[in-house]
Amino acid sequence: MNNILLKIKNNSFIIGIIGSVIGGVIFLCSIPIARFLWNLLVSWSNRFSLFFLNKILKLAVSGRMSIDYFIFILVFVTFIIVITNTFFTRWLPFRIKKKSAKKSTIYIFIIICFLYLFTFIFTLNTHNIVVELNARHKQRMGIIAPYINDEKEEELWSKWYSIESKIDYLNLNYELENIAESNNLKLPKLFY
Repeated sequence: MNNILLKIKNNSFIIGIIGSVIGGVIFLCSIPIARFLWNLLVSWSNRFSLFFLNKILKLAVSGRMSIDYFIFILVFVTFIIVITNTFFTRWLPFRIKKKSAKKSTIYIFIIICFLYLFTFIFTLNTHNIVVELNARHKQRMGIIAPYINDEKEEELWSKWYSIESKIDYLNLNYELENIAESNNLKLPKLFY
């Protein structure tokens, strides 16, 4: 038996065939796993984008600026970076020279700068979206205001302030579009 195993180990053709069979089986099994992981990723990204959109709509309705989110993200990122930097500098193997420890600190500092830059750009973009949503809605309401009574205007503003999701936002704007169409008005396009 040992003699047969030794001959198999020494014969590269047989090892190639065995490797090809094992690789083919892994490949055939990986396609359904890859499809499952892809579908999972798509569903998570859809949920995340819908969650993010609903948060932006709530920010726009509340009239708050997104600077508080920026401060929270900045503190959170700083906390994570300090924890990871402390972990890596304390648990580095003793055989690593001080120069390479200094290099790793420089790399960590560069990563921190990129994370802060990303956070700043993300928050600035969110802030611009919130401001644009508010401005666009005020503009649309200002266009149709002379053509509706005060009760209807208060009702529409009430619907604006009670928006909880994208569906509420689209329903309100659909109602504004209907009012504008019945009065032959042209409203600016929605911002989303």
